[in-house]
Amino acid sequence: MRTDLGKGAGAVCCVLLSALLLSSCSSSTSTANSPATPAPAATTAQVTPPATATPTAKSKVMSGALASVVALTPAEWGAGFKSSRVAENAKLVAYELDASCRYQSVPPSPSLRGQMTRNVERPLDGDATETAVSGNTTVSVFTTPADARNYLSTGRADGKRCPKSFVLNGESVANENIHEVSLEGFSAPVDELYAEEGQTTGGDSTHPDPYVYLVATKGSVVLSVFVGSQNDAETVAQNEARAEQLLTALNAKLMRYSALS
Repeated sequence: MRTDLGKGAGAVCCVLLSALLLSSCSSSTSTANSPATPAPAATTAQVTPPATATPTAKSKVMSGALASVVALTPAEWGAGFKSSRVAENAKLVAYELDASCRYQSVPPSPSLRGQMTRNVERPLDGDATETAVSGNTTVSVFTTPADARNYLSTGRADGKRCPKSFVLNGESVANENIHEVSLEGFSAPVDELYAEEGQTTGGDSTHPDPYVYLVATKGSVVLSVFVGSQNDAETVAQNEARAEQLLTALNAKLMRYSALS
């Protein structure tokens, strides 16, 4: 189960486990809710928190502020990245896979206290009208660590149950060859990690486009990263390396914020 609905390449490129927000990562078609108020700038203070620090949700206001600060900006993705048409979304909107492996909008869990998804894209070299890489980071703050772990475990179960899922208008965009992978080199101090890879077909895509989707829990917070490449711009290995770097950056921002708050 995802909440950012961000796994489609081309026309739609953002959906699965971080599925709490319908968001578009493409320059061609917007499928998200209205963007939220721009988030406050993230703190740059260099603080090293204790290794045992465990973020917990204290209120909806604080949870929303945490999510807004921690979700990565286009600049934090690297050179050439910019905001997608729907730059960000802080609404608590949830989706889940039904029995036919199609995403459906559902009421968000009462335990979800705050969330932010930021969508980015990088144009194709030599053709600014086409997208090379697109993706998003989502920070979801729950009431307890158990709620966060349940969110991740639900997504893992959905990935096993639905090796192919449909993410837009019933069947126009599909995620295929969905499978869990092991990230042996990932060393960020998260509590639990789910890593998924697959391909997106349909929409503006003329052939399967690879994506990588990572979800981690840290205390009561869920951190997710979606990276998809189009037009043969990057390989699966490149997507995976980028996603690992972004998740590491997310976790570092979360721990700095938690140490300061």
